[in-house]
Amino acid sequence: VRLDSQIIEMSGKIIVPLEDRGFLIAYEGVLPHKLPAPEASDLLFKESGVRSQESEFSRQTNHQARELIELPNQPVFQLGAYTHPEPWRELEDGQVCQSLTEWQFSAASCRALRGCVWKEPHSLEEIKNWLLQTPEDPLCNVAQQVGAAVIHPDQPLKFQRLDIPKPWGFEGWYTGVEKRGVVRVGAATGSTELPHALSLFPSELHGSHPEQLVLLKTLNPVPQEVLGDLYLELHEEKWEVYVVTEIDRVAWPDGEGIVKAGAHPEKLRQFQETHGTEWKAAFRQEFRETIRRYEKVRREIDKQLDETKQQWGLDPNAPLQPEQLQQLLETVPETQAQVERNLRLEVEGFIGDCRVRVGDIVVFPTFNLHSLRHGIRVVEFQTPHYERRIAFFGQKVLTQAHWDTDRALEVMDLVPYQPPALQLVRVEAGVRVEQFVDFPDFRAFRVTLAAGQSCAWETGAEYHLWIAVNGTVSFGWTEGATELSAEESLMMPVARGTYEVSNPGSEPLILLLAQPHSTANG
Repeated sequence: VRLDSQIIEMSGKIIVPLEDRGFLIAYEGVLPHKLPAPEASDLLFKESGVRSQESEFSRQTNHQARELIELPNQPVFQLGAYTHPEPWRELEDGQVCQSLTEWQFSAASCRALRGCVWKEPHSLEEIKNWLLQTPEDPLCNVAQQVGAAVIHPDQPLKFQRLDIPKPWGFEGWYTGVEKRGVVRVGAATGSTELPHALSLFPSELHGSHPEQLVLLKTLNPVPQEVLGDLYLELHEEKWEVYVVTEIDRVAWPDGEGIVKAGAHPEKLRQFQETHGTEWKAAFRQEFRETIRRYEKVRREIDKQLDETKQQWGLDPNAPLQPEQLQQLLETVPETQAQVERNLRLEVEGFIGDCRVRVGDIVVFPTFNLHSLRHGIRVVEFQTPHYERRIAFFGQKVLTQAHWDTDRALEVMDLVPYQPPALQLVRVEAGVRVEQFVDFPDFRAFRVTLAAGQSCAWETGAEYHLWIAVNGTVSFGWTEGATELSAEESLMMPVARGTYEVSNPGSEPLILLLAQPHSTANG
C-alpha cells in the first residue's frame, strides 16, 4: 500500500526514504531486540548476492531512490512500536513503547550501532522530521526530543542513582528495579529506565545473564543511635557484601564502627556450657522469648507514636526525617523509654559485634543474622532477590505489618561471624586487585590504582559492574572514554571486550567491581 510518493508499506513494515540521508523502517508489535536486521538486498545493493532477483523494495522505488540505495554509507533507522512487560509496576497489559535503532552497513555485513527507547508514542511523520532536522546526528536529535538516553551495544551504561527513603536513612540504588523505584541510565540526550535500556541490545549488554543485574546500592544510615540502625535480618536466598566507605565521627569518635553479625561468641559459649547437646534449641528459644518481650513494648510505643503523628498531621506509615523522628521519640514517657532500651540491649546481646573501619569488607552469606548500625555508610553488592526475614527492629517497620522472628531464628546459623579472606588475584606496578567474595551468582573485587596508573580489562562473557569509592576514574576504549566520580557507577557490557581503567589523579584510587558467574544464567 503506497501511503504517498515517499512511503512504501510492505511485508509488515513501512519503509520511508529520508531524502538523501538514508531510510527509516517502521515495525509494529516487535520488541527491539527481535527486529530483523535490515536486508542489504532491499536497502543497499542491487547486486549484493543476498538475492539473485531484484528485491520487492527496489521494484517499488523510483530511479532516484534506487541510485541512493546503492550507496554503502546510507544510514538505516529502525522504528519499533511494541508493548513491553513491566512486572515491577504490576501492569497487566504492559507499557507501550517506541524504539529507534541505527544500523551501519558495509559490503560484508551490517551491525546495530546504537539506539534509544521511550514511552510516549510519536507519529511516523514526527520521527521522520526529527531525523531530517539534524543531518550530522539524526538519532541523537530524536533521543533528545523524547528525553531518552542513547544506548550503544558495546559502550558502558552510566547509572543515575535513585535515592529511596528508609526509616533509618536512605538507600542509593544503581541497578534496582522494583515497585518502589526503577533506576535510570543517563546520557547527554536524556535518561531511560534500566530494563528498557537493556531491552535494546540484551545479548550485547548482559549476554546470557539475567536482565536483573547484580544489585548495587549504597546504604546511608543517619548518625543517631537507634534511629540509624537497620533491621536485624537474614536472607534465605540473597547473598550480600558491604564495603565501608565512611564512618561518622560523631557517632563513632575513634573511626571504628560496629556492625551486628552472627551469633555472639560469648552467648554461644554460655549456652553450650549450660545446656550441653541441647544448646541450640535453648539458644533459639531464649532468643525468641527475649525478642517477643521487646516486640510487645515496641508495638505499644509505635501505637502511641502513630497517634501522635496523626495529631501532628503526619502520615503514620511514611518515613520521617531524623529530626522529626527524634522529636516524636521525646514524647515517649521516660519510664517506658527505659524499659524499651533495656530490652533492646538484651536482644542485641545475642548478636556479635563486627568492628569495622573505612575500607573494611563485611560479607553476609544466607542465614546470617545481621544489622548495619548508625553512621556507617557502605556500598552493597547483593544477588537480585528481594526476600528477607526481619527478626527485630528498634523502631516501626514501615514495609510490612509483622516481624519474621520465628522463621529467622529457626534457620539462622548459630556461629560467630567470620570476616572474609581476601584473595590477591593481580598485582603489578601501582595496581592491586583483590577478590573479596565468590558467591554462587557473582564475584566481587577491590581494585586499587596508584596515581597515574592504569590496567587493562576484558569482559569476556560477563558484564562488569563498577563503582568508584573515591576520586575520579577514567574508562577508555578504542572509540572513546568516560569518567566516574566517587560513588558513581557504570556497567561495561559483554560486547565491549577490551578496555582500560586509569587513575588520572594524584592520590590512590579505590574501585569495586562485580562480575556475574558464567553459570548464573537465567
